[in-house]
Amino acid sequence: MRLRDQLLTVSEAYAHAVGRSEARVSTIVFGSGNAISRLRGGADMGSERLHNGLQWFTDNWPTGADWPAGVPRPARTVDEAAA
Repeated sequence: MRLRDQLLTVSEAYAHAVGRSEARVSTIVFGSGNAISRLRGGADMGSERLHNGLQWFTDNWPTGADWPAGVPRPARTVDEAAA
């Protein structure tokens, strides 16, 4: 699975788990409400931005929600004791 597809899969699962729209999640993660929908529509996003997005999701993944199968999960960077 391509990195872009991994991010789309994770963002969809996150939006479902927290009950937020794709646009709201896109705003929270990327500062742009249409970044994820543009990516879904075939637009390009740099690899660093994709990696940073996946890192945001892993660091902020909701407790009790399952990470999508088939998508490698990066190691957390957030200190859980400080969170």
